[in-house]
Amino acid sequence: MNRLIKAVCSVALLAAFNLQATEAIYQVMPLKDISSLVAEGNIVVEVKQANDEKAEIYLRKNGKNSVVITQEVMSNNDNQEQFRLRVREQPNEAGNQNEAAALAVVKLYLKQVDLIIADELHKLTISGQFDLKDALAVRLVGDSKAEIDLTAEAFQLNLSNSSSANITALNANRFDLSLRNQSSAVLGNGRFQQQYIKIAHQANFTMQNTQSNQINIDVRNQAKTVIDKSNKHSLADIKVKNQANVKFDVFGLEQVNATTRNHALLSLGGQAKLNAKAHNSSLITYVEVDRTPLKVKLANAGKVEKVEIANE
Repeated sequence: MNRLIKAVCSVALLAAFNLQATEAIYQVMPLKDISSLVAEGNIVVEVKQANDEKAEIYLRKNGKNSVVITQEVMSNNDNQEQFRLRVREQPNEAGNQNEAAALAVVKLYLKQVDLIIADELHKLTISGQFDLKDALAVRLVGDSKAEIDLTAEAFQLNLSNSSSANITALNANRFDLSLRNQSSAVLGNGRFQQQYIKIAHQANFTMQNTQSNQINIDVRNQAKTVIDKSNKHSLADIKVKNQANVKFDVFGLEQVNATTRNHALLSLGGQAKLNAKAHNSSLITYVEVDRTPLKVKLANAGKVEKVEIANE
C-alpha cells in the first residue's frame, strides 16, 4: 500500500509539471529512504544533507520546461525499502530551449544518499556533512557542472565527457578523483588522510590548500595537473605517462616516488627523499633540499634534473 501511494504521488506530480507554468510554481514533495539520485537536463539541482527528506521544486513564470520527479524501488534491506530518485527536465516546447526562461531549480534534502549521477545537467551543487557507512560517490557525464562543499568519511568523484567541478571545500578521510575525456576540476581547500587522483585523456586538474598524509597521482594521455606549494603532503607516489604534464610544487615531503614514461613531464618541489624513474624521453625535475637523498633509474633517453627555486 505504501508503495502504491508513492507511485500515485509520482504520477500526479509528473502530470502537474508537464504544463507550462503561467505563474511561478513552488511545490514540496516528501521523500523517504533515498539512496541514489539521477539528475538530467537543463535544470539546477541542489543536494543538501538533512534528516527531513524532501524535494522543493521551483518553476519560473512562463518557463519553457517542467520537472519530472519519480521514485523507483531499488531494494529491501532489513525490511527497509530504498529508493532511487530521478529528477529530469521535460521541455514544453520542442526546439525552444531559451536557457534563461527554462531554468528550473530542484532543492533536495536527503539523509542517506550515497550515489549521485548527473547527466547533461546544467548545474549540481552538493553541501553538508554526510554521515555514511560507505563512500559518497558522484559521477558527472555529458558536460555536466558541479559545485561541491562537503564533509564525508569517504568521497568519490568521477568526471567524463567535458564535465567540470569546482570543489570549494572538502573534508574526508579518503578522496578518490577520476577525470577523463577533457573534463576538469578545481579543488580549492581540503583535508584528507589519503588521496587517489587519476587524470587522463586531456583532462585538467588544479589543487590548492590541501593537506594529506598520503597522495597517489596517476596522470596520462596528454592530461595536465597543477598542485602548487600551498598544499602540504607527507608521502607522494606519482606516475606520469604518455605526454602528460604534472607540476607538483610541494615542499616538505618525507618521500616522493616518481615515475615518468613516454615524453611525460614532471616538475617536483622539494622533498627529504626522492626515488625517481624516467623512461622513454620523459623528464623529471626537482629542487634539492639539504642534499636530498636521491635514487635514480633511467632508460631510453629519460632524464632527471636538479633545478633552482624560481624567483617569486
